Amino acid sequence: MRSLTITACAFAAILVILSHWASYAPASGPAPRPAASSGSSLIILMDVSGSMSGVKIMKAREAVRATVQGLPSGTIVGMRTFSGGTRLIAGPSVQGASEILNALDSIRTESSTDIGSALREGGQDVERALNQTAARSGQKWTFILVSDGLGNNPSGDLSTARSLAAAHPEISCHTIGIELEPMGRQELAEIARILNGQTWTVGRDQLLTTMQEAVSLAGFTNATGTRVARHDQSGSGTAILVLLLVTLGATCLRRQMSEAKYTVFLAAAGGALAWIVTQTLLPGSGTSSTLMALIQNAAYFTLAGGLFGVVLTAAEGLYLADNKRALDRLSLAIPVGIFGGAVAGLLGQSLFAVFTWAGGYGAVVRYLTRAIGWGVAGAIVGACPGVAARSRAQATNGAIGGLVGGLAGGWLFEIIFNVAGAGGGPRLVALMSLGAAIGVMVRVVDQMRKQAWLVIIVGGPEGKEFILSKPQTTLGSHYQDDVCVAGDRGYPTREAIITRDENGYWFDLAPGGRAQVNGEPLRQRTRLTHGTVIRVGDGELVFQLRDANAEDDYARGAHPTRTPVDQARIACGPAPAATEGIEFVADEQGDEPTEGGMEFGEVKQRPPRGRPN
Repeated sequence: MRSLTITACAFAAILVILSHWASYAPASGPAPRPAASSGSSLIILMDVSGSMSGVKIMKAREAVRATVQGLPSGTIVGMRTFSGGTRLIAGPSVQGASEILNALDSIRTESSTDIGSALREGGQDVERALNQTAARSGQKWTFILVSDGLGNNPSGDLSTARSLAAAHPEISCHTIGIELEPMGRQELAEIARILNGQTWTVGRDQLLTTMQEAVSLAGFTNATGTRVARHDQSGSGTAILVLLLVTLGATCLRRQMSEAKYTVFLAAAGGALAWIVTQTLLPGSGTSSTLMALIQNAAYFTLAGGLFGVVLTAAEGLYLADNKRALDRLSLAIPVGIFGGAVAGLLGQSLFAVFTWAGGYGAVVRYLTRAIGWGVAGAIVGACPGVAARSRAQATNGAIGGLVGGLAGGWLFEIIFNVAGAGGGPRLVALMSLGAAIGVMVRVVDQMRKQAWLVIIVGGPEGKEFILSKPQTTLGSHYQDDVCVAGDRGYPTREAIITRDENGYWFDLAPGGRAQVNGEPLRQRTRLTHGTVIRVGDGELVFQLRDANAEDDYARGAHPTRTPVDQARIACGPAPAATEGIEFVADEQGDEPTEGGMEFGEVKQRPPRGRPN
């Protein structure tokens, strides 16, 4: 099992390395044009969709202002903003810089992200400028396109970019993504490739320096033809704070929460950990290659899925304060989470590629691909605890709950991105919400489908449930037992076994076990009924059945018996008033117990001959 875990971790590391290689790989497509020392003109295309509101639009204004102010005197410059449509801020001219500076403060965010219109209208601005004396024939033009989200119609945007490249080979376009998600990165990277530019994905605080770098290139790729990858390190302090809060919460809240709430908390914490790891390990820039985009998305889902699987599987051990139990079960959960996350990432990105590059893309498809990707990931990570416990029923329940939670969480993920953008903060909230949704639904399905379970009442966190989902369940003090009761001292590591068959649930001692049932030492196989109290070592648990009302006369308690069960009703003459109608349980040799001192409704068993009371 250890070798499988090592293999899975190595697989995840390879994906991370490949995703970085994709970001630094040479740009495909036409060879870079030689740089021109002069004669270049600039058009800025800035996204003003709703997700750009607040700090982003403020940072964008600052970046444009500083960039325009730094241009050489006499540079032809223009600007357009785009949201649902496009708006001309300044036509490309030598007076464009002053017009842009005067209009910047009046720019407001609106709705939608129509990248295609911005490219098309920008091309028409170039044509109008070429018809004027201010622009010279053969002059190089640089577009700098700034956006924080996926376009309304990516396939249409790419078609517009191809048409623009064919009609105006003198145009180059650099794209700058502000805290973009993988799908948005891929679109902007492909636009830059088609129009022979470079692409960056940066944090809002790096927008100014990145825009100045793009301008300094005068619209041409660098000498090696490689794209420059950047990492947004602005969230490192936030990542450390989140990690500390998660660790503190997992330690301090264990005794303050029920197991269900604690599991949901850890699942949300898993989202925070996934955010920290993906922000730290994965590249910030996109790629124009569909294959490399698949690898990047697979790497993202691999890391996130692995961490979700880890926290869900470790939740029970952490709640029981049994670190050995948590670590033991992770040996199976880690490979499942990693490989399953990779599959989910490949599936989600493949669907995105099919819908985008084949056309017919829209908001519904964006929600659909996000939901399917996280739904598959949720199903796999939800099954991790069951796989680790080697319980098919628990794994099935977890997969169902994870699927529902992943679908809902995927939709919520997309909603958060549409409202707040794809930055570090919104991504953190989205991943935590996704984890919580998966955790909630895994618990809900477990509760809906459980038939029998044990509840700790002494010797551990009171109220902790062990669902009896396996044909045979072991009880004891060892961390590998299915039901691990804390507080065992001086007892065997495995004390008892619960077996499920068509007649119910049967409790039997393991070799050397000293378990008790309803306060009495267990001497033989016992059928468990609703409300039976089991003592294992220093701990006590109560047996619960969902359909307790369907119990037969055994519903009052457990009755030691050897199969087949023989019961006898006293029928030898008129019974005393105090014992009339009493049903006795015959002992294993068929003797009838005495009748003295019994209350009405009491059930007694006479000890077998030769055994002490």
